[in-house]
Amino acid sequence: MSKEPQATSQKPYSATETYNTLGAAYETAFDNVPAQIKSLQWLISQLSPSSKVLDLGSGTGRPTAAMLVEAGHQVTGLDISPVMIDAARERVRGATFELGDARTYQPREEEWAKFDGVTAFFSFIAGVSHDDIRSLPVRVASWLKPGGLFVSGWFCPPGLRVENHATKWMGKDVTVSVLPQEEVVKEIERAGFEVAEKIEETYLPRAVEAGICGPDEVLEEPHVFVCARKK
Repeated sequence: MSKEPQATSQKPYSATETYNTLGAAYETAFDNVPAQIKSLQWLISQLSPSSKVLDLGSGTGRPTAAMLVEAGHQVTGLDISPVMIDAARERVRGATFELGDARTYQPREEEWAKFDGVTAFFSFIAGVSHDDIRSLPVRVASWLKPGGLFVSGWFCPPGLRVENHATKWMGKDVTVSVLPQEEVVKEIERAGFEVAEKIEETYLPRAVEAGICGPDEVLEEPHVFVCARKK
């Protein structure tokens, strides 16, 4: 996604179609995003041994599930793409991956308020509404134990607000919704979280190297990662 999403007249892919098409190449394009790694290191440093963590939009399982499993935690990944789920199960054998939609996901009855941590990296951009974004922190808070951790990553160009906006992202026609960074942080705090750390960076996806698109179809992305603890 560019800093200012450009309108397209083509019929957008659904989120499932987008990530099915990208497949494992997504991992190459977003390999070793420095601020994401830093936010995961923060999470791991705060978790007790053998913590239970839910990863929303788990993709190929790397880096999130892989790092958490390596640190000795119990990880459940959820993703809307069957292709991504297959890739994750192959790459991270120590985690459990389930096919599902993070917008409507509900844990099993015995799992309510039982997670020690929840992660959501860029999983609420494509194919979601502003209401989906705003309701996520409240839902996450209900799944976490007291003192549980919520670490999330967002595409947040300064001041940008769009909803169900058709645009191009790494050569793909997609529909995105974005809220300004300050609103995202406010919704997290309103849901009962204390923000411990906020990490900002601009990242250029390695989409050309991954064979996803040409050099004129990939631009730098402003990212913000929010590390928060349930009060």
